[in-house]
Amino acid sequence: MKRRDVLIAFAPLAIAGLAAAVFLAVYAYLYVFGTIFGFNVSTLDGSGPRWPFPTMYLSGLTFAIAAPAGIAWALIYTLGIKKIGKSRKSASPSALHTA
Repeated sequence: MKRRDVLIAFAPLAIAGLAAAVFLAVYAYLYVFGTIFGFNVSTLDGSGPRWPFPTMYLSGLTFAIAAPAGIAWALIYTLGIKKIGKSRKSASPSALHTA
C-alpha cells in the first residue's frame, strides 16, 4: 500500500488512539493530583476545575465510536485495495492485445 492509502485506511484508528491517550492522561491527572496529592481536581471536590469530566466524556465517546468504526473501515479499505490491485494486474495491456 502507498503512504496515502495507509493514511486513509488507518486514520479512524489513529483518532481512536488519540482519544484513548487523552482519556488516560486525564484519568492519570485525576488520580495523581486528586488521590495522591489531595488537590481539588474537579467540581466534585468543591472549587476544582470543570474541564476533566467533559473531556473524559468526549474522549471516551470518541474512542467508543472511532475504534469499531476504524477497525471496520481498515478491513474494508485494505481488502478493497487488494481486490482493485488484483483486477488491475489481471487486466494488463499485454493480455488484452493478444491477437
